[in-house]
Amino acid sequence: MKRIAKGSSFALGVAVLFWQASLYAHANTFYLTNPSNNTVNVFNSSGSGRLPYATFTFDLSNPGGIAIAGSNSVYVANYGNNTIMVFNTNGTSDSVFANTGLNEPTGLAFDKSGNLYAANYGSNTIEKFNSSGQGTLFASNGLNGPVGIAFDPQGNLYAANYGNGTIEEFGSNGVGSVFATGLSQPWGLAFDSHGNLYVSNNGSFSAWIEKYNSNGVGSVFAGNLNPFPAALAFDAADNLYVTFPYYGVTEKFNTNGTGSIFISDSEPGGAGLAIQFSQLVVGCPTNPPCTNILGQCFMSTNTMYGGNGAGVIPFYVNSNVTANPPFVPYSLGRHDYLNIQALGELDFGGDWGSNLVAGCGCSVSDGEMFQPPHGRQSITESFSQRLATNPYVVMPVASPVNPNVITVTGFVWAKILSVAGVDGNPTLTFENVTPCGNQVPPPDGSSVLVSNACGGVYAVTVDPDVISNQTCPSHYTITRTYHATDPCGNTGSISQIITVNDTTPPVIDCPGTVTVSTDAGKCTASNVNLGTPSVFSSCSGPVTLSNNAPSIFQKGTTHVIWTAIDPCGIMATCTQIVTVVDNQLPSITCPAPVAVSCASAMPSPNPGSIVATDNCGSVTVTFVSDTITNQSCPDRYTVLRVYKATDSANNSVTCTQTITVNSTVAPGITAPADVAVGTDAGQCYASNVALGSPVTFSPCGGALTITNNAPAVFPKGNTQVIWSATDSCGNSSNVTQNVLVVDNQPPLVACPSNILVNAQDTNGAIVAFSVTAADNCDSNLVASCSPVSGSEFAIGTTPVNCVVVDSVGNTNTCSFNVTVVDPSVFNILSVSAQNSDVALSWVMPLGLTGVVQGSADSLSNDFADVSGPFYAPGSGSITNNYLDTGAQTNFPQRFYRIRLTP
Repeated sequence: MKRIAKGSSFALGVAVLFWQASLYAHANTFYLTNPSNNTVNVFNSSGSGRLPYATFTFDLSNPGGIAIAGSNSVYVANYGNNTIMVFNTNGTSDSVFANTGLNEPTGLAFDKSGNLYAANYGSNTIEKFNSSGQGTLFASNGLNGPVGIAFDPQGNLYAANYGNGTIEEFGSNGVGSVFATGLSQPWGLAFDSHGNLYVSNNGSFSAWIEKYNSNGVGSVFAGNLNPFPAALAFDAADNLYVTFPYYGVTEKFNTNGTGSIFISDSEPGGAGLAIQFSQLVVGCPTNPPCTNILGQCFMSTNTMYGGNGAGVIPFYVNSNVTANPPFVPYSLGRHDYLNIQALGELDFGGDWGSNLVAGCGCSVSDGEMFQPPHGRQSITESFSQRLATNPYVVMPVASPVNPNVITVTGFVWAKILSVAGVDGNPTLTFENVTPCGNQVPPPDGSSVLVSNACGGVYAVTVDPDVISNQTCPSHYTITRTYHATDPCGNTGSISQIITVNDTTPPVIDCPGTVTVSTDAGKCTASNVNLGTPSVFSSCSGPVTLSNNAPSIFQKGTTHVIWTAIDPCGIMATCTQIVTVVDNQLPSITCPAPVAVSCASAMPSPNPGSIVATDNCGSVTVTFVSDTITNQSCPDRYTVLRVYKATDSANNSVTCTQTITVNSTVAPGITAPADVAVGTDAGQCYASNVALGSPVTFSPCGGALTITNNAPAVFPKGNTQVIWSATDSCGNSSNVTQNVLVVDNQPPLVACPSNILVNAQDTNGAIVAFSVTAADNCDSNLVASCSPVSGSEFAIGTTPVNCVVVDSVGNTNTCSFNVTVVDPSVFNILSVSAQNSDVALSWVMPLGLTGVVQGSADSLSNDFADVSGPFYAPGSGSITNNYLDTGAQTNFPQRFYRIRLTP
C-alpha cells in the first residue's frame, strides 16, 4: 500500500489568499450526527456536556456526513431522503442546500474554493456542488459504496470504498486511481496537519485505524478497537477523534495513538463528525505612523503583540528570507507555523492545507475577509528557540470592522530582535523596517576617519550632496564630499560616492473579482467597472497604472493583468479575475397551433422543428410534456405540448404549442341492397324480412354504432328503412334502403255446389246462386260469373264460370254446373265415398216413390232395400240424398240401384 508522493512547493511571487467571514465565536465545538434519532448533537470543547443549542432536528432523515463552512454554517448529508441540509451553528435555522444528483449521500468535504463534495453511497458517484447548491457529477469510476471523503493539502480528493476495501484518489479533473487496497470496510478519512491520511477500518474480528504517511506507506496507528469505528476528525493540536456509533462514544487519540473516551452519550450516534475551532480576534496596531500597507509600517520597539489582544500577529516563515530588505515574496503555509508558543494562528479559509501567500506581491485588497479559527497552545520548542534559527516574520495588519468580521488592511515584514517571554503574550522588539530597497543614510562626520591631524583635533564639514547621472527619481549618483581641518590650518578632503539605484517594484493590489452579466442580446459584457487597484511606490514617486482589459469581455473568465510602473520603469503586476455570466434566457418559438381530425393523426413531438436562439450561440431543445385538456370523447380534446430551450449556461425557457383534436367527419355508410318480398300467407304484410347489413367506414378507426328504423312487419308497398352510423364523438351519417312488399296472393273465390233444379217450363228454369270472394289485402271483392245469377238456364247442364280480380291484378276462378231437369226423368246426381260410408244423391221424378237397394257383394245379384221409401213431391223437383253407413266396411264391393214405384 504505497503511492508516489506528490511534490509540494511554496511558489515565490504568487499571491493566493482564501478569505471567509467569521460570525460566531466558540471554543472547539463538536458536531455529531445521530442517524438513529435523526439529530445532530453538539458538544463543548471538553466533550462533557451539550451546548444550549445541543440538538439539531429540523428536516433530518438518517443523517450521515457533516462539514463546517466558515464559522456559521453546518452542512449535513441526509442519507434517508437524498438531500443536503445547511444549518447555522446554533441550530435555529435550516434550509435545503442541495436535492439533486444525490443517492444515499454519506461523506461531505469542502475544497479550497468552497465547493462542497458529497459521496453517493447508493449510486457509486461523487457529486460536486457550488456555493449555490448547483451540482455536477465529479467522479464515478472506481467507486464502490463510497463513504468518507477528504482533501489532501495539494487539493486531491480521497474516497473510502466501503464496498471493496480500497481508497481511491482523484485529481481536480475527477480522474481517479487506486491509492490503497487490502482494507476492510473502510469508512472515515481525515488528514493531519502533516498530510498523513488516517482511515477507519472494520475487520471480521477486529477494528483499527490505518495511517498513511506522505509517501503513501501504511501502518496501524491504533488497533484492537471496538467494532465499527466510523467518522474521523483532527483538532488543532493533531489529536484524532474517532466515533463508535454502535456504542454512542467518541474516543480521542493523541499523536502517539493512545486513546481515551472523550464523549460518552446515552444515545447511539456519530455517523458523521466535524470540529469547529475557536475564534481569534486581532486588531490594528495602535502605534503611528503605520499606513497599513506592506513595507510602510515603521514598527516601534517594545510593543505588545499576539495572543488575543489587539495588535499585529507575527508568523514564523520557513522560507529563504534571511536578509534585511529588500526581500522577495514568499509563501506561508500552515505547516510552517505550528510551533509558535502562545501566539494565535490565522487560517485564511478554505482547506487548512492550502498555501497562504504574503509578501510584496500579495493580492490582498482592502475589505477582503478572513477567518482566524483557533489559537495554538501546544508547542514542541519555545518561541525564543525558533527565533534563533530564523527571526523573520510577516505580520498581517487586521482590524475588526464589527465583532464578527475581520478585515485585513495590509502586511508588514520585520525581523524580531528579541522576545521578553515565552508564555502568555510576549513582548517583542522589532527592528525598524525601511520603506525602500535603498535608503540613503544622512551625512555622518563622525564616521570619517581622519589621520595626521595637527594637535590631534580636527573639524569635519560636509558639502551639499552633488547629484549626477539621474535618470529617474530613484536612479542617480550622489557625490558627498567631506572636509577635515586641523588647528594648524591643514585641510583634507574625501568624496563618498553613493549610488542610488532602487529596484524595489511598486506594490499593487488588484481590485476584487468582478462578476457581471452579459449585455442584452449578446454573449459579451461591455462597460465593465473593474475598480481601481491600490498602488504604492515607496521610493520613486507616482505610479503609472494600466491593464490589458478588453473593451468587451467574452462570456467566462478573463484574467485582467494590471501593471504598475514607477517613474524608474520598475514594474509590478497583479491579476484580477472578471467573470461574465450568461443569465439571459434563450428565445423559443413554438410551431403554430395545429388542428387534426383524429387522435391517430396527432403529430409526434419534434424538437427539431422548434426555432430557438440564444445570445451565446447553441441552444438545446427538448420535449417536456403533453397535457390533455377539455376531452369530451376519444377524438375530441386539446393537447398543450411544452418544449424547453436550454442554453450552454443552463438558462432555460419553455413554450407551448396547442394541438386541437376535433373529429367532425361523419362516418361512411352504404345501405344494403333494396329488398322485394311477398306478403305473408293470408296477410297483407311481410314479416321476418332479411334486410342484410350496411357497409361502414370510421374515419378515426373507432367503433361505430349502427341502427335502423325498420318495423317488425312491413306493409304492402314500399317502405324506406333509414340506417344510421354514429361514432364515439356523435358524428353520424344516414342512408335509405327500400323494402318492397308485393301482394302475389290470388284472392279466394267460393262457388256453390252444382245446382239441380226442375225445369219450370219447357224453356228451362230461372236459377239464382251466390258466389263469395275474399282477399288478403282487398275487401268487398265481387266475383264475375257467366252466366250471371238469375239467368234462365235451359233444360240440361249449363256450366257457370266465375272470376275474381284483386286490386293488384291477382285473379282466381271457380265454376259449377246448373242442371235443369225434366221432372219426369230420374237423374242420379252422384255416388261418392264419405269416410267409410257411401253418399248417394239423385233427383226424383215427380209423383214417384222409391227405395235404394244395395248388393251384398260384387258376385251376387241379390239386391236388398237399404233405405226406406222416399217420395217425390207432386210439383217442382227435389234432390234426394241417402247415406249408406258402413257400406265399405260391410261390403268391400257393393252395387246400388233405385227402385221406383208409382
